[in-house]
Amino acid sequence: MHPPIPGREYGILKNKIAEWAGRFPEIKETGTDANPGVRLELSGVDVDSVIANANVNDNPGNRAALAKRLLSEEFGLTQGQLIDELSLVWRGTERSVEVVFGNVADEDELPDHDLMPQLDGRWRIAIDLPFDESEYGPVEDANRMRRLRERQGEPSRTVAWLPTHLSSQRYADFRRLVVIDKALVDEQRFNGQYAGHLSADNRASAKGLLETQRESLLKNVKAAFKQAYGLAEKKATDVELGFADHLQSLRAVDGLTLSFGQSLRDGVRHIAGKLLASQFPDHPDLDPEGTGTAVRPTDAKKIFGHVQAAVEARDGRAEVPAADRNLMRRVAGPLRLGQQKEAYFELSRYWVDHFQQLAREQGVTGDLSLITLTDWTDRPTPRGLPGFLTRLVVASFAEMDDRVWVRGGVPFDTTPGLHEIKDQDSLRSQPLPSEEDWDAARQRFTTVFGVHAPTLRRGRMVNQLARQIATEAGKYREEARQLVTELERHAGFLQLDETTETGRLAIARRAVELLDVLTRSAGQGAAGARRTVEALAAFDFGPVTPDRFGTSVKQAGAVAQALDSAPWSTLDLASSEGAEGEALLESLRNAAGSDQRTNDLKDALTRTQREVLALVKRNRAAATPPPAPPAPRPGDVSLDTPTSHPPVPEQSEPSTASTSSGASTSTGGRVRRSGGGRTTAGRAVAELQAELAALVAQEPGATVEITWRVVES
Repeated sequence: MHPPIPGREYGILKNKIAEWAGRFPEIKETGTDANPGVRLELSGVDVDSVIANANVNDNPGNRAALAKRLLSEEFGLTQGQLIDELSLVWRGTERSVEVVFGNVADEDELPDHDLMPQLDGRWRIAIDLPFDESEYGPVEDANRMRRLRERQGEPSRTVAWLPTHLSSQRYADFRRLVVIDKALVDEQRFNGQYAGHLSADNRASAKGLLETQRESLLKNVKAAFKQAYGLAEKKATDVELGFADHLQSLRAVDGLTLSFGQSLRDGVRHIAGKLLASQFPDHPDLDPEGTGTAVRPTDAKKIFGHVQAAVEARDGRAEVPAADRNLMRRVAGPLRLGQQKEAYFELSRYWVDHFQQLAREQGVTGDLSLITLTDWTDRPTPRGLPGFLTRLVVASFAEMDDRVWVRGGVPFDTTPGLHEIKDQDSLRSQPLPSEEDWDAARQRFTTVFGVHAPTLRRGRMVNQLARQIATEAGKYREEARQLVTELERHAGFLQLDETTETGRLAIARRAVELLDVLTRSAGQGAAGARRTVEALAAFDFGPVTPDRFGTSVKQAGAVAQALDSAPWSTLDLASSEGAEGEALLESLRNAAGSDQRTNDLKDALTRTQREVLALVKRNRAAATPPPAPPAPRPGDVSLDTPTSHPPVPEQSEPSTASTSSGASTSTGGRVRRSGGGRTTAGRAVAELQAELAALVAQEPGATVEITWRVVES
């Protein structure tokens, strides 16, 4: 062997053996690329007769189907119902490009609409096949693209990848591969139709030889495909020479060239990367080391957490755990959210300044919608960030600029997660109260209503506190008004002093004023939230401490109910029970006059009622003489006794605890089961209640009969 260039004998011989192995199944390549070998197997099996029987499968449809299948496998495409998709990681983000196979020059096979992307914003790569069943060639394919580009007003995102054609020799190998592949794919048809004339042993041998030949042909055809698509040096034995204009784009794309030496898989991704770079020139590189690692929504969630921590820190920096620092450098830095130092992450104001400047230029003074801000991330040149990264940028801007998320005009109480943000959501600037008003309102809210208040003076927190204030005030306002009504209704009996600012009635009235003020600004937007907080901070409590107001407000309902249901006629009996009765009333009035925190009026009413009834019972028992003993009846004295002085039954002395009214127990602890007497109608109510109280305590199921009549008018 005498090669044109000395030292090339090895390569020439290797190529020759590969070519022979594709034609003759008895020749088999062995070994490895570093140490190749060849083996000749003579089996005596008529393989050509099997191929001849299967030659019916060599038709245009099967040839196109096999070429598309091989190319799809080499490109690493995902097959869809209508189109194939190329999935790739570009600059650290997951992307998709549409792919369609067909004869670009043939407008019947590939009409204009099939060359256009299905989805808006997508690119479509039209890949021609390295052979043609008609008279068209790659030059006609390129001319079709040029004509289409001239006709389109706004060119679509379409690129045609045009291969040169296979040489006649390699095309024959490809057709032979089609036949062998079809023969082997269906075992039943192979045994019964293509190799049915062979014995079982010969069929098995023929199948093995054909499988070996198929592998050799596949290797040769794939190498020829790589040359045809411009990724390897073209050889006349494999492809037709003279065509090099492989990429035709309807849109101008800078640097759209093939990367010589790449595999088909890497080559198509190189093309897609160029297309995406022309579409999104400002997209940051989130995979600078080219590892093919895509940023995930979970990564964005971690980054947002560190951004929030830095925002809440007074110096705008937060320490990042060691495990997250590379992520912050790789993603947060290129996104211009901040800079990851050795341990600390420092915020950047890039997006705050960027969005504020665009808002000023376009005269936007109200809410900023997510849709608008998403559009602004592509200014001045497109970045094309995926949706979850756009939401990360916008949410970080909201934290840095202290804006509140709004949906349907209603502010969020808490910051939504990145996955919870919807397209219709907006950001609203929240006016802040002063530090002094914020601290005062927080302390007063917790003291008066007993509810925890947020700590940070931020827009979202102001909205949250304002809503909490309005909610709590609305919850207690009607009860507070009812308390004032009941106190005013019984002010005469309780002798309430309306001029004392620290008195119960004055506090109750001021509490109603406070609750009215706090609910007045509810639902009036961002300014209303600040006014609500400022109203609580500025309210004049006078000499009364907030905790006493809080007790009055929170217990207003229970006290008002106690006042409404109190037995005022029973309490009034104390006024006719002498000094003790007056003392009881004085104690009740003192409790009613003081604030609820000092004296619980509900307990005072219950206690006074109980003590008045006990006093009435005691006084009633002391004032009523014991009943006269009944006169003895004839049957009470026995005349049959031996003495002439029969004893007369004597009435025992009545117990000091028993009364004619039967209000207390008799000797031995038994409850009297009857009673009666004369009294005034006003006292009868209390006396009867006292009489029955003891009976009910021991015999709640006893049946009683009550009669009364007016004996004098």
